[in-house]
Order: sequence, then C-alpha cells, then structure tokens
Amino acid sequence: MDMASVLRLLDFLEALFNGGSDFNEPLRRCLNRLTDAKWANSDILLVSGKVVWLLKAFCLELCM
Repeated sequence: MDMASVLRLLDFLEALFNGGSDFNEPLRRCLNRLTDAKWANSDILLVSGKVVWLLKAFCLELCM
C-alpha cells in the first residue's frame, strides 16, 4: 500500500458519521461467515470512536 492510500484510509477512519452504531448485525454476519472454510482463519476488526456496548442477549448467544 502506498503512502497516499494510507493517508486516505486514515482520513476515512477519522471521519465522524454521527449515525450511531449497531454492531450486533454486522458482528453476527461476520461470525456466520467464519463458518465458511475460506473465511475460517479470518480476523474481525470493529472500528468505533465510542465505547462499544453489545447487547447482553447477543453476548450470551455468542457463548452458546
């Protein structure tokens, strides 16, 4: 990756969208994808400018 691309990425990551964050559905989709062999060794990265609070029910579902 060249320096211009890195700088564009950093500009994007610093942007404020003020839309609130719902991590439950994106995380659920990522976890479901990890069951596919070609994604099984993948990492999941969630980026947020605020503290992430997952619903208790969703966290319990992850443990089952």
